[in-house]
Amino acid sequence: MKKILRFSILSNEKKGFLRELEMYNTHTLLDLHRAIQTACDYDQSHLASFFMVNNNWEKKKEFTLIHMDAHTGIYSTEYMDNVQLKTVFTKPGDKMLYIFDHFSERGFMVMLRELYTANTDDLIPRLLHSEGSPPRQIKMGEAYIDNLLDSFSEN
Repeated sequence: MKKILRFSILSNEKKGFLRELEMYNTHTLLDLHRAIQTACDYDQSHLASFFMVNNNWEKKKEFTLIHMDAHTGIYSTEYMDNVQLKTVFTKPGDKMLYIFDHFSERGFMVMLRELYTANTDDLIPRLLHSEGSPPRQIKMGEAYIDNLLDSFSEN
């Protein structure tokens, strides 16, 4: 029988922000990415990554939105759509870092709060709770980011 995972999505830059989502354990990290993007009303065309972290939130492995060579970056990588949630979230308290703004290295803390058996009529994924407004998806006003974005829009 399928299990339901209940996640809390928190921001360290935006006080009062919280999203609680439920996903099946058979969903992928790509499905979780889309649910977070939808819950925050973000533009889904921007790059994002999940990171496995240790207890100090130090990055250990990256799960990417696009296919990459497994050993090109600083961390070993895997494509989000290849990873079911049950393989990276096994017990309450498990956590990941979700980076939605690669330019400024900004993201959310994703924590597994509960794990329970699904009823046959559960419509998942679903947003259970929404509190506060999310941080802006791309942080503008920093010269190097503005210049980079301007150069892309000129071409």
